[in-house]
Amino acid sequence: MAVWHISQTYQLAMIILCAIYLAIVGTRRENEITKNLLVTGFLILFQNIGYLMLLSSDNMKEAVTAVRIEYIGTAYLVTFMMIFVLQYCKREIKQWIKTVLLIFDSLVLIGVWGCGFTKAYYSSLKYVPEPLPHLERGMGPLYIMASILIVMQMLYGIGVAFLTWKRCSQGRYKVCCGIMTLTLFYPLSSYGITLTGGLMEGSYDSVPGSAALTIFVLGLAMLIGKMFDGQAVAYAAIIEKLKEPVILVDSKYHFVECNTRAYEVFPSLVGLRE
Repeated sequence: MAVWHISQTYQLAMIILCAIYLAIVGTRRENEITKNLLVTGFLILFQNIGYLMLLSSDNMKEAVTAVRIEYIGTAYLVTFMMIFVLQYCKREIKQWIKTVLLIFDSLVLIGVWGCGFTKAYYSSLKYVPEPLPHLERGMGPLYIMASILIVMQMLYGIGVAFLTWKRCSQGRYKVCCGIMTLTLFYPLSSYGITLTGGLMEGSYDSVPGSAALTIFVLGLAMLIGKMFDGQAVAYAAIIEKLKEPVILVDSKYHFVECNTRAYEVFPSLVGLRE
């Protein structure tokens, strides 16, 4: 019984952490990156609320309802996290790729919400109350495909963050990319544990909590790294709309910022960003 209270309290703490994160990011000036951070924060909030409901469930019906709410966040989370990493690291992602990924994520959500009518995502479901309330879930074809895609997206995001960190000169941007690389390993390892049997006889899922901690740490890193600085946001809002390469320097000709098109034309600029 003590473990039950610990797990429940922990998930409540993660929900509070998500709320604090959203409050911090929501007060900052808006640009494409902050928009993505807000969406990601809300997805993780839904994920953790749903999982807390699962830990509090007493029967099959309550457990299935909890999982459906959890997947409102879970289904889209990794895609939005990957998009955020690419945006921050100034890597282009084709619109058609984003569309395909979001359509697939929507199919996952439909598969979970329609689990009573189709076995595309879950081939079977069984409510187990001990040691923690959870669902034993059979893996349908859509589940297997989604698992492979999630691992690929997470590895790709980590790889992009690491390469960006490696190419950067010393500065706040390099530190932020380093923190991003390290923190992204946490949800990946948690997901790996879940796929290979999980914790506490498979009854505890560490992914929602790890996602909440990851986005909170990233949010703090971005804040400390002055990603939300008013001047930087103003520059980004203007120059990102231009199709031509734009490079901004200060009075001493030190690099300040550039738009995505400039990074595409001059990849070495990534190493100059502070």
